[in-house]
Amino acid sequence: MPKAGFKSITVSEVVYNKFHDVYKKNRQELAMKGINSFAGYIKNRIAEVAIQNGELYCMLCEEKDCFHIGFVFSLPDVYEVLNARGIKHQR
Repeated sequence: MPKAGFKSITVSEVVYNKFHDVYKKNRQELAMKGINSFAGYIKNRIAEVAIQNGELYCMLCEEKDCFHIGFVFSLPDVYEVLNARGIKHQR
């Protein structure tokens, strides 16, 4: 059980490993931002995806093609709107 005021979630091992790999690759840069642990990296992480210059852009990863972008395209209602606007997944 998590401490009072906290919630826990369960994710697949694949998802956990992807996040952990990103954390390990960016450990030094994250430390400069005050993030010194994997738990600190995961907490309060919201991936904001915006449209910039007619393309989706992930504000968290600072990339145009990451798994957050892929997730956005996997949402049927969002996909329909993006498709209607001519925004395609780069793959």
